[in-house]
Amino acid sequence: MSKSILIASYYRSGTSALSGALTLSGVDMVNSAERNEHNPRGYFENPALARIDLEFFWALGHQWHDVRLMPDRWHERPDVSVFTHRILEEVKKHHADSPAWAVKHPHLCRLLPIYAEVAERVGGEKPGVIHIYRDPWAVARSQSRKNGLSRSHALLLWASYVLDAERDSRPFRRVVLNYETLLKEPAASLGRIGQALDIEFPKRSVQDRAEITRFLTPQLRRSKPQQRESTPPFIRELIDEVWHACVSGAAPEVFDGLRSRFDGLGLLLDELGSSNLYVTAALGRAVPAATNGPTASAPGERQGSPLRPAERTDIAARRT
Repeated sequence: MSKSILIASYYRSGTSALSGALTLSGVDMVNSAERNEHNPRGYFENPALARIDLEFFWALGHQWHDVRLMPDRWHERPDVSVFTHRILEEVKKHHADSPAWAVKHPHLCRLLPIYAEVAERVGGEKPGVIHIYRDPWAVARSQSRKNGLSRSHALLLWASYVLDAERDSRPFRRVVLNYETLLKEPAASLGRIGQALDIEFPKRSVQDRAEITRFLTPQLRRSKPQQRESTPPFIRELIDEVWHACVSGAAPEVFDGLRSRFDGLGLLLDELGSSNLYVTAALGRAVPAATNGPTASAPGERQGSPLRPAERTDIAARRT
């Protein structure tokens, strides 16, 4: 039996800072994605798992940057088992003998059901889930600088990841953290995690706590919130409501109501994308992919690549 943690949070939300603190507390994590100027202390990610995830999205007719929510009952499809097995073998390779371990990648927001199944098969009990949230307007600025996403795209993508992760984590022990609180109160934040997830961290000495405090420096807070005024009002209002639900610990029915509204946006995008004429430069037509996969040449064809997209432009990304 081992304790497992799944960090299911959106890009640029403080997941790497949290992962570093957990690692210094004795939780086993893979950290083979090379650090760079965006994450100078490491990503604490397994590129092999990220690659499987992206191929999985492709098989589902989805991509990591698709703002639509995941299809209903996607994890019940018969072809899911192939990807579950591949993820299981990769996780076992690194964590089969770990007393306490964690997996972190934003894809877990959308693929939580299969990762939870894998964690239970490896650890012998259900995993705990951590959601760490950060002001979405700061996240949007960070992603704009790092990935080239427009503000509205980054904001809507953030909301879709958050809504998928919140719904799929309900069967598990879970804890919600604010990134700013983690940086200001690391010891108290880790205490909350241990209590909520019933985990006793292997490293708890004064020296360990001091090292964690040094790791979580204020310099990790590098992105200020973007300007809100020029964002379309219907997007701004929806994002604000999702953010308020996160920080206030809203009841599941509140999130369900937000999901219903977001589903309406997905239907709109599907209809616009099926038009015989291009709606915008990037909706309803092929956009050249950064990798060697197939590209669609006509409206309605799926565009992109099953390989790793231009999610990261650093050296570590090009090596995966």
